[in-house]
Amino acid sequence: MQYVESSVIGLRSAVFTLARLATPLRFVVFPMVHVAEPDFYRQVAERAGECDLIVAEGAPAGCTPAQEWMSRIRWDHLVDDRAPRLV
Repeated sequence: MQYVESSVIGLRSAVFTLARLATPLRFVVFPMVHVAEPDFYRQVAERAGECDLIVAEGAPAGCTPAQEWMSRIRWDHLVDDRAPRLV
C-alpha cells in the first residue's frame, strides 16, 4: 500500500482507515509531509477535528534546526508544518 506518492503531478498522501467490523473503533491515519500548501494543513486539521482522540508524533523544534531555518527562507507559496495553526 502506498501512503505518500511523488510524481510529475506533485506530492499527495492517502488518508486510510483501519477498522474491525465487530466494533465501532476506527483508526484514521493521516500520512504527513513537512512542506505543503496551507490548504493541505487546513484540510488535515478539519478531518482531525472529527476524531475523538489524536495521537501524533514529531520532534521538538530544537532537534530540527535545518528544517526550521529552511522554513524561514522559503520563496514559494508553500509552508512548513511548523507554521502557526491554520484553522
